[in-house]
Amino acid sequence: KELNDQFGTSVEFNQQQLDFIANYFNPESETFNNAKQSALKVGYTEEYASVMLARKLKWMSDYVSQSENIGRKKRIIEKAENNLETLLDEEDKRVKADMTKFALSRLKKEDYSEKTETEHKGNINLNINEEQALRIIQRRSGSNPSPITE
Repeated sequence: KELNDQFGTSVEFNQQQLDFIANYFNPESETFNNAKQSALKVGYTEEYASVMLARKLKWMSDYVSQSENIGRKKRIIEKAENNLETLLDEEDKRVKADMTKFALSRLKKEDYSEKTETEHKGNINLNINEEQALRIIQRRSGSNPSPITE
């Protein structure tokens, strides 16, 4: 099975590793938090099971890092949602209005987004002559020609 680590890099686990993870990290498992028993249960040898944690295996540290990152993101999202709830109930009308606009623009983008999309079809005809075009270019470059007359 393939999962992503904290950097978005794909990390692969074989079935035995996934079974170990399920037994070792699951509080409902009879071998929860017991690396040796979890390893033996999923078919690792006695010798390997005895030294698994001491070896600091890459696949195990990848799983732990990934889990910590997922947990961290969940905690941040939960805090942000709680803050949003609090600020939406704020007495200060400006804060309340700003937070309402923010929440709606993110959570209901299709109806409340401030972005507008402009679609252009075909060429734009500016109807200017060469002299007028040169003056526009000169203005943009910093020189100050006489005003354009029509």
